[in-house]
Amino acid sequence: MLNESIMLIAGLIIAGFAVTGVVLGMVIAKTAPVGYQDETGFNFGVQSASASQSVSFDLPKVKAA
Repeated sequence: MLNESIMLIAGLIIAGFAVTGVVLGMVIAKTAPVGYQDETGFNFGVQSASASQSVSFDLPKVKAA
């Protein structure tokens, strides 16, 4: 049988990896570039010379509740 202190240390290491993964995922999701905005609206993807290659739409102005 494993010692209780060894099991506690292993549990803390696993919990630390899980928390680090969640925090890192949140930071990456918050800072990742999604697209660009021009006069036709917001476009997902990279900016190109041809407007027919990208999807564009207007975002409505919505008040927060």
